[in-house]
Amino acid sequence: PLVKMSEISISVDPPTGLQPTEAPTQDGSPQQMAKLSPGGPQSSIFGHQRTPSMDFKELTKKDAQISLAMELDKLMKTMPEGQKHVVEQDFDGFKRLFGKFINETGPSVVWDKIEKLPQNAIQSYASLPHTEDKEAIRSMLDQLVVIKLNGGLGTSMGCSGPKS
Repeated sequence: PLVKMSEISISVDPPTGLQPTEAPTQDGSPQQMAKLSPGGPQSSIFGHQRTPSMDFKELTKKDAQISLAMELDKLMKTMPEGQKHVVEQDFDGFKRLFGKFINETGPSVVWDKIEKLPQNAIQSYASLPHTEDKEAIRSMLDQLVVIKLNGGLGTSMGCSGPKS
């Protein structure tokens, strides 16, 4: 049986021969199926040998991009007509950044370039200015940054107390 996700099909059962076989897809066009080799099953995509785990990783990335696009489309349908164009541009930019993030190899952050905050950068809640002026509150919220560190990451970075 074949499992079809996106444009790539993977044979679930091991093939019986040493040479690749072609099987028709739903639209009748032939597709390359996995072939047996000494290193295990492999597929050939664009002339490159790929292992099943490489195929799985590629499918997972494509699935994540498709899921993101579907969720953003659902959100777009809830937007007032006057805001759709701006939000659509923001969503397109986010989809590009997300695609770049999941497709790039290597570290996503060069930690050697990250500098520690100055001593007075973190203020206690009690020391923050209090106001009833809604515009002042909006201005302060526009400057607010929330960072949530899960799984011990904050502790390993020297943060103490709750991380969110």
